[in-house]
Amino acid sequence: MNDTNKVMVSPSAPQYYYFNFPSGVDTAIISVKSPDEFCMTMSIQNITCPVYDLDRNVNFEGSYQTVDKKTGMSIRRDQYPRGLHIVFVVKPTDIACQNSYMSLTPLVPAANCHGPCRNKTVEFTITKKITKNEYLAATFGAFGMFMGAYLLVVLVSCIICVRIRKVPMERSLYDVPPVSNVRRSSSQRRYASTRGYGSIQDNHHAESVDSIERIENSDDSSIDEDDIDMLTDADVDKD
Repeated sequence: MNDTNKVMVSPSAPQYYYFNFPSGVDTAIISVKSPDEFCMTMSIQNITCPVYDLDRNVNFEGSYQTVDKKTGMSIRRDQYPRGLHIVFVVKPTDIACQNSYMSLTPLVPAANCHGPCRNKTVEFTITKKITKNEYLAATFGAFGMFMGAYLLVVLVSCIICVRIRKVPMERSLYDVPPVSNVRRSSSQRRYASTRGYGSIQDNHHAESVDSIERIENSDDSSIDEDDIDMLTDADVDKD
C-alpha cells in the first residue's frame, strides 16, 4: 500500500501482480500513469487459474479498461475477498484507445525490437480509499457547518432588530401638543371632577369654559386698533 511500482510492459511480455487487502482496509484505488502513449489494457482479476494475460483473452475475467497515459480504478474487499491480480497488457495497435479509426502502426523494424517497438513504462500505486462512514461524516459535517453559519446569521440579525426597537426615539416639535389642547384638556378634567355637585356648579363650569375659550381666541386673534383707548379726552378741559 502507498508504494509506487514501476514495470516495463510490451505486447509479447505482459505483466501481472498479486495484491491482498491488509487488515482495516476495505476499499482502495489503483492509480496508473505512463509517459508513453501506447494503448494498454489494465485488468483486475480474481485469484483464479489461469491468469488471462493475453490481448485476445484479457477481457474474459474481472473488470478492465484501456489506458494510454493515465487512469485509475476502485477495488473493494467484498469483490475480491482472497486477493486479486493486476494485469497489464500492451495492445499491438492504438485503435482501442482512439475515438475514430486510425491507420495501423507502421511496421518499421528497430535495432532492439523484433518488429515495431511498443515497450511501455508503467507506474502504479495502490492507496487507501475513504470508507462509507468517513464519506458520510464528511458530507454531514459540511452540511452541519453550513447550517450552523446560517443559524448564527439569523440570530445576530434578530438581536440587532431587537436593539433597534428598544432605542428611544427623539421627540420632535410635531410631537408636542399645542397649548390650546392642553388648556382644553385641563378644563375638561375640571369639568369632569365637578359634574356630581349640582346644576349650579355645572353653570359655573360652563362660564369658566367660555372664559377660557375667549382667552384662547384673544390669544390667537390679532389686535385691532379700535379696541385701544388712545385717551383723547385728556386734552379736553374739565370743570
